[in-house]
Amino acid sequence: MADETEMSSIGAQLDALIPKILDDIIRENRDKAELRLATEEEVCALFTTLKPGPVKQRIDDWYFINLHIKPLSQSQLILLGYLKGEGLPWITSVVTGIDLKNHLVTTRSGSIYAIGNRGKEEEPDSQLLATVCAVMHKWGMGTFLGVPPWFF
Repeated sequence: MADETEMSSIGAQLDALIPKILDDIIRENRDKAELRLATEEEVCALFTTLKPGPVKQRIDDWYFINLHIKPLSQSQLILLGYLKGEGLPWITSVVTGIDLKNHLVTTRSGSIYAIGNRGKEEEPDSQLLATVCAVMHKWGMGTFLGVPPWFF
């Protein structure tokens, strides 16, 4: 059975794996990419009027995050939040249009999402941050960028 010192050490190691803010997700090759909350200007650049269509999901407690690929000077806004009614964390593909009047967002994959309440905190919570980590690994960039090893 593990003693208190071992348990404390394991706890500290686990705590180090859990990002506290978006900027803590990319831990290596930070000269290549940056992850942060999208600015108002970046969000406004995607404002449009969207035609209503079949909605894939409704996302609450949402955030627009910006994955900036520095060598390409390319920013990609992504919607992160919780599925309404299920409470499961969700992240979209790259956002291509935002219609705040109609509470709709379109993505590169062609999906339409309804958006409800905006996230209340300054940063996404640990469950959403772990989701970002898992998806960055799924997209094939996690190891290169030193993203903590969260998978599901």
